[in-house]
Amino acid sequence: TLVVEEVCLSPNQRSCMQFNFTDSTSPMGPNAGFQAFLVFANGTRSVLKTGQGSTATTSVVVGADNPKCSQSAANSAARCKGKEDLFLLSLKFDLYPEETDWNVTYRLPNFDDVQWFGRANYTANEGNFVLYETCVPKQICFNFTINDSKGDGICCQNGDGEFIGFLNGNEMFRGGNFNSSEMIQFGLC
Repeated sequence: TLVVEEVCLSPNQRSCMQFNFTDSTSPMGPNAGFQAFLVFANGTRSVLKTGQGSTATTSVVVGADNPKCSQSAANSAARCKGKEDLFLLSLKFDLYPEETDWNVTYRLPNFDDVQWFGRANYTANEGNFVLYETCVPKQICFNFTINDSKGDGICCQNGDGEFIGFLNGNEMFRGGNFNSSEMIQFGLC
């Protein structure tokens, strides 16, 4: 089975990225492999890494020699303290990023919801893909909520938008085809 994932990246995003190739069984199958490469506007390709899977997860870090990359996902897990997990949100917009906002909340013992972090006011100038990461406390139930002001979600009427949430490198949720809003719980719920 051949799987191709394509993502458009701004020049800033190309300077520091991490890709993880994961197989649900370890190691990857005997004929399994991967190739990560950049395709530039003029059609040329730059191969980043090619390999056979010998473990369940293989990472490819691009730009690790770039000093600006010190804050990348490749080094983020080390920044999170022992009582914290690394949360990573990959968000690919549809054709109208300005319609999208999202937030992550958690519930206090008195049942009040507290907004932990989030983002609104995206613009078309930011490109069609963003990656957001932060450290979050362990053993808390979080609510991820994404909103689309037009009510057509981020997939599939006006582009192939998608959101994916990871906790310590493990996919917790994925989506994109919703109406005005979608809420998903993750963490210790």
